[in-house]
Amino acid sequence: MRGMRRISPARNRRSVSKGGSVLGADAAGPDDEKKFLLALQLDIEARVPPSRVQGTAGTGGTGASPDEEMSDSSENSEPGEKVGSALERELEAASVDSQEDEFVEESGREAPLKKQSPERCWRIISPKDSWKMKWDFFCGFFIIYTIIFSTWRIGFDQPATGFLFYFDLVVDGLFAADTIICFRTGFFDEEDMLVTDSWLVARRYLLSYFVVDVLSWLPITLIVEGLTGDSASSMRSMKLMKIVRLVRLMKLMRLFKLGRFMSLLEEKLDLSPAMIRMVKLIANIVFLAHLLACMWHFIALPVCGDIEDVPTTGPCPDGTESVNWVRNTGADRLSLASRYVTSFYFVTATMMAVGYGEISGQNTGERVYCIILQLFGATSFGFILSSVTSLLESANPRSQEHTKKMNEIKEWIAGRKLPRKIRVRIREHYNHALAKKSIFNEAEILGNMPCSIRMDVIQKSYQDWLVKLARPFALEDLALRIELVQLLQPQQVLAKDVLLEEGEISSEVILVLNGCLEAICNANQNDISDPKRWVHNCLRRSRLGDRSPFPDEEEDNMSIDSDDEPIEVLCGVFLESDLIGQLPAVPVMVRGFTNSTEVLVINKDGLADVQSRFPGALARAEAAEEVLRGELVKVLESDQSKVGFERSVKATVLMNSVAVPCEQLPFIVTKREHEGPISTAELSTPMTQAEIGGGDGASSESAHAKTLKFSPTSSSNLSSTMSGASLRSGRSLVDLVYKAKRWVSGPDLHKGTTLVFTSSINPITDQVEVIEETQESVQARWIILPTDWRKLWWDMFVGALIVYSVLLIPWRISFDIQTEIAGTIVDVFVDIMFACDMVFNFRTALIDNDGITDTIPCNIARAYIRGWFLIDLGSTFPVDRIAEIALGDSGDLRALKMIRMVRLVRLLKLARMLKMGKIAQKMEDLLDLSPLALKCLNLGGTLTFFSHFLGCFWFYVSTHNDVSATNECESGKLGCDASLPPTTWWKEINLHDDVEDSKTHQYIAAVYWAFTTMTTVGYGDIHPRSDGERIYAIVAMIFGATMFGYIIGSIAALAGQERGIEAVTKKRLSMVRNWCEEQMFSETKIKQVLRHYQFLYQERSPYHEHGLILELPNFVRKEVQKYIYDNRIKRIGLFVGPSMKGLDTGHLPDWFICWAMRLLEPQAMSPGEIIVNAEDASFVQEIFFVCDGECEAYVQKRIVPAFSGSQGGHSDTGGSTDLHDEGAVAQDTLVTKSPGSGVKIKTMMVFSPGCFFGLEHLAMQHEMYSARCSKSGPAFLYTLRQSTLVEVQPDMVKAIQMAILSLTTQQVKSRIPQKNLEARRGATPQTPKS
Repeated sequence: MRGMRRISPARNRRSVSKGGSVLGADAAGPDDEKKFLLALQLDIEARVPPSRVQGTAGTGGTGASPDEEMSDSSENSEPGEKVGSALERELEAASVDSQEDEFVEESGREAPLKKQSPERCWRIISPKDSWKMKWDFFCGFFIIYTIIFSTWRIGFDQPATGFLFYFDLVVDGLFAADTIICFRTGFFDEEDMLVTDSWLVARRYLLSYFVVDVLSWLPITLIVEGLTGDSASSMRSMKLMKIVRLVRLMKLMRLFKLGRFMSLLEEKLDLSPAMIRMVKLIANIVFLAHLLACMWHFIALPVCGDIEDVPTTGPCPDGTESVNWVRNTGADRLSLASRYVTSFYFVTATMMAVGYGEISGQNTGERVYCIILQLFGATSFGFILSSVTSLLESANPRSQEHTKKMNEIKEWIAGRKLPRKIRVRIREHYNHALAKKSIFNEAEILGNMPCSIRMDVIQKSYQDWLVKLARPFALEDLALRIELVQLLQPQQVLAKDVLLEEGEISSEVILVLNGCLEAICNANQNDISDPKRWVHNCLRRSRLGDRSPFPDEEEDNMSIDSDDEPIEVLCGVFLESDLIGQLPAVPVMVRGFTNSTEVLVINKDGLADVQSRFPGALARAEAAEEVLRGELVKVLESDQSKVGFERSVKATVLMNSVAVPCEQLPFIVTKREHEGPISTAELSTPMTQAEIGGGDGASSESAHAKTLKFSPTSSSNLSSTMSGASLRSGRSLVDLVYKAKRWVSGPDLHKGTTLVFTSSINPITDQVEVIEETQESVQARWIILPTDWRKLWWDMFVGALIVYSVLLIPWRISFDIQTEIAGTIVDVFVDIMFACDMVFNFRTALIDNDGITDTIPCNIARAYIRGWFLIDLGSTFPVDRIAEIALGDSGDLRALKMIRMVRLVRLLKLARMLKMGKIAQKMEDLLDLSPLALKCLNLGGTLTFFSHFLGCFWFYVSTHNDVSATNECESGKLGCDASLPPTTWWKEINLHDDVEDSKTHQYIAAVYWAFTTMTTVGYGDIHPRSDGERIYAIVAMIFGATMFGYIIGSIAALAGQERGIEAVTKKRLSMVRNWCEEQMFSETKIKQVLRHYQFLYQERSPYHEHGLILELPNFVRKEVQKYIYDNRIKRIGLFVGPSMKGLDTGHLPDWFICWAMRLLEPQAMSPGEIIVNAEDASFVQEIFFVCDGECEAYVQKRIVPAFSGSQGGHSDTGGSTDLHDEGAVAQDTLVTKSPGSGVKIKTMMVFSPGCFFGLEHLAMQHEMYSARCSKSGPAFLYTLRQSTLVEVQPDMVKAIQMAILSLTTQQVKSRIPQKNLEARRGATPQTPKS
C-alpha cells in the first residue's frame, strides 16, 4: 500500500462540504455534478489495493509522474475540469497528513512489514515459487533414501564405505544447503499474506525446524571419532558403540520435512482422497515395520557377545553362549538380506497379531522390546480395523449414500411384505429419482452458501428445470424459480397411470417435464361444471380409470355398484411446462398418455412458503388459479365435439392452461389406441384439415416420421427436426412414411409393448435424434437393450463363468495341474463365451443419466473400447495356448520355464472379477434378497475368494523359490544345516508329492494357512521356511489384515444396526420402557404405554414410513397404503360405516381413504383405562374411531375428588389414569363407595369396531359423557386430532367434515352403540323410533 494516496471517506465528505455545495442538495449545475463525480472517483481510487494500480505509484496507473499527469490534465481540460483538478489537490492536501497513521491503525501487526526497508526483503523466496517446489520435491526423494538406509545401517551395523560414504556426505551437504535456504524462505500468515521480513522469517525458522534440520545433517559420528581419536570399530571397550549408533538416528528428524514432499506428490499424482489415504496408511505401516525390524536386530547386537575378531553381526563360532533371538534361531549363519527379511517378518507378524511363534524374545531386553512392539502392533492393527472400512466406504460417497438409502427402503418393504410388483415399482421410482437429483442433503449444502454462489450453482445444475418453470412462473422473479427448483422431486408416470383421480384434492403441484398427460371427465355427470359443487362432490367415488397399475393384484372388494357406466371424454392435455393440481377437487381425472412422462412434483405447503417470501407472489398465484378455474368451467360446460374422432372429445379442451377448440389438439391424442411410440413433434403439431375431416390416415402415419432433434451435448435440448409441411413436400410421401415407420417402429410394430427413449441416427435426415420406440424396433437394428431380460440372464451366465475361471485358474497355475481333454474343452468353451460377450458388448446400448438409451453403434463401440475392452481382450485371448503350441514338447528346460511364465498370463482372466459388481447388482434385483443376507453373502464370498487366492499362491511361491540356493542356509531357513538342500513349508509337514492325493492335501493345507493368517489366528504349525516364503507371508499378513479389518468393520456395522422390523421395534420399545422407568412410572402405567407403542409401531412401522410414502408418486402411494392398511380400512367407521357394511352415501374414493389414513393416529388402550373424562372434556381435541375391542360411554353423577386419586387427567394423547376402583364392572348401574365420597356410574353406550365417539366433546355440547376402554380386553383406536387438521388444506378439512357428518348421521340412525349395550345386557333390541 506504500506510495498510494488513501483518503478517508469521512474526511473526504467533510472537506468537500467545506468547499461549497458540491455534495449539498443545491448542487444542480454541470460543474457541480462533475465535482461530485470526481470526488466520488477519488474516494473509490483510495480504496483500490496497490496490486491493481498499474504504472508508477500515485499516478493512477498512467506511468507518468504526478506532476506530469496533473499538467497534462490541466492543459486538456475545460474550466469545469480545472476546478475539479483544484479540488483534487485540495483533497490530497487535506488527507495526506493522516494517511500513514491510518495505515498503521488498519494494518495492525502488518504495519512493520509495510514500512520495512527494501534491503530486508532482498532474496526472500516465496514457498509457492516453481523452483522452490521442485527443490522440495527433489529433497523429498533423499529424505526417503535417508530414513530407509540409515535405519538399516544402524540396525545391522553396516556403516557406509567407499562411494556410499561420500554419497551420504553429499546428501548431508544437500540438507545443509536446504537449511540455509529455509532462512530465506518467506511464509504466509493467517490472512494468507506473504511475510518477507528476513528477521521474522529467521525468527520463525529458529523457533520451529532449525534444530531438527541441523541434527539431521550434522556428522555427529565423525565429530565423536575426531574427539576420541578412535573409529567406531575400536569403541567397544569404551561402551560407546551403541550410543554412537543411536546418535545416527537423528537423521530420522528429516521425517518432519516429508510432509511438504507428500503434499507436492499428491498434487502431481492427482489421485482421489480415498486412494491417497489408503496409500498413506499402507506406507506408514510398512515404514513403521521397517524401523521396528531394524531396531529388533539392533537389540541383538553384538550377536556373538564381546568376542574379539568376530563381527558384531556374526556368524558366531561354535560354542558361543550368547543369548539373543539371532543366535537362538540360528539366523547368524544367514546373510544380511535374510536377516532383514526375518526381522521384518517377525515385526509384521507381531504387529498384525498373527504371531506364528517360531521367533521370540530370549532375554530381558528383547522381551521389553516385544512388549513395546506389541503395543505398537495393537495400535496399528486397531487403526487398520477402524480406518479400512471408512476408507473403502468413502471411496465412492454417492454410491454409499445410494446403497444406504436403498437398504432402508428394502428393509421397510420387507417388513411390510409388499407384493413383488409394488416392490419393483417402488425400486424403479427411487432409482429414477436418485439418478435425477442429488442423493446428498442438498438443502443443507445450498442453504449455507452465499446467495450469489447458490444462485449460480443452481442455475448450472438445474438449467433444464428452470427453463421448464419459466412459462408457468413467467411473472415471477428468477430467484423464486431458483428457490422452487430446490423443492422439486422428479417422478415418472407411465401410460394409463392415474396421477389424479376425479375430484381429488391434491397436496402437490405437478409440472410436466416431458411427455404428455391427458385429462378425462365423465359425460354421465351433469353437475361437474359448477365450481361450487366440486368440493361437495369430491367424496363421490369415481369409476373413471377404474384400473390398478398393478393388474395382477387382487381388486378391492369395495367396488361400487352403479347403473351408470362412466363415459370417458377427453377434455384436455398437459404438455411440457404445464402445471397440474393447483385447483382442488376438479372433476377431471389426469393420467399418463405417453409411455413415459417425466414430471416434477412440489408440495403445496412448500410452494406457498416460497411464494410468501416474495411480495405479490401469492396474490398472483391466486389470480392465476381463478383464471384457470374459469377456463376449466368453459371446458366442462362445452358439449362433445361433432368431429368424427376415434374417441369422445370435448368441443372445447384445455391445452397449455387455456380453453381452446378441440381442433388444436395434436391428432395423436384423439385416437383411441395409438400404435408404437409417440414423439414430441407429434404432441406439438396441431392436426391438419385432412385429419380433422377424418382422412385415410396417411397424415396420421406421417406423424411417426416426426422425431426429436437431439443435441449431442445435452439430451434435454429437444426440438422438432421435421415438420408436417416438410414431410408432405419434396419427396414421395409414401416413401418417406414407409422409411420413417420402418425406422421408428421396426418390422413388426404390434408385437412391442414396452417403449424406451432412444437416441439414434435418422436415415432420412442423417441427424442424431431422440425418439420413443419399442424394444422390438431396437432389436431389429441388432442393438441389445441393457434392460432386456435375456441380457440379464446372459450376464448372470457370464458371471458364473467368471467365478469358475477365478477359482480354477489360480489352482491350476499354482499346483501345476495338467488339464485333461474334458477340462480343455470346458476352457475353450469358456473362452468362446467370453469372446461372444465381447461381441455383445459392442452392440449393447448405453443409458445416460437422463434415461436416454444410446443406440448409435459408434458411440457404443467408443465407450466399450475406452472402458472394458482391454481387460476383456486380455482375459479372453488364449496367449498361453498359442505359446504352448509354438514351443511344443521339446523338453528343453528353457522352454519349460517359458511355458510356466506364459501360463501366468492366464491370471489376466481374474480381471473380469471387476465386472462382478454390475452382475451382482443385477442378481440382487432379480433375487430380491434382504440387505443383511446380501451383505453376509458378499463378506463370506470375499473372505473365501481371497483365502483361496492366497492359499494357491502360497504353494506356488514355495515351489518357484530361489533356484540359485543350494542349501538351507542360502535359502534362509532358520536353524539351517548347510549340508541339506533347501526345503519348503509343505515338505516340513510331510506333504510330499509322492503321497496319494497329495495335491488335495497340499491345497487344503495352503488354504488352512491362508485362513489362519487372514484371521490373525496364526497357530504356528505351518510357517515360512525360506526368504521367499517369508516375503510372501509379509504381503499376505498386511493384505490379509487389511481385508480382515474391512470384514470385521462391516460385521461390526451390521451388528450395530438393527436389521428387520422386529429388531427395530424391540429397540424402540426398550427405549420407551427405559424412559418410563426413569420417570418412575408404576408397572401398570408402563404396560399401558408399551401396549400403545407396540400397536403404534405395528400400524405405522418403526421406520420413517410417513416420509417414505410421501416420496412415492401419488398412484403408487395409494396402492401401497391400500395394501398396508387394508385390514384397518375395513374396520374404521369413517370408511365403512358403524356396522362395517358400508356407508349409506356409497364408498369413498381411494384418494380420500389414503389421505385420511395418513392423518389418523393409532392408539392402544388397556382394559378399564379412561379415554375421555367428562370433567376434563375441555381438553379433548380428538375424535376416536374404534378399530378393535370395545369402549364404553358412561355418566357419573358425582365425581370423586381429585385428592382421592380416582380422577384421571386427560392430555392431548387421549390417555388418562384409571378409575380408583379397577375391580368395578361396567353394568347398567354401578355404585362405588369410598371414604367420604361415592360415585354412581351408568353405562350409556358400547362402541364396537366401526363406531366413533368424541365429537360431542369436541363440539362442547351440554350433555357429555365419559369414555373408557372396556374391561373385557384392550381396545385399539384410530384418532383424528384437531391439531392435525390445522395443518391440512381447508378443502381437505371440508371433505373430512362431510365424511364425519355422514358417519354421525348413520351411527345415530342405526343406534349401533345402544344395540351393543342391549346385547350385553341380554335384552331384546327394541325397534328404533322413526
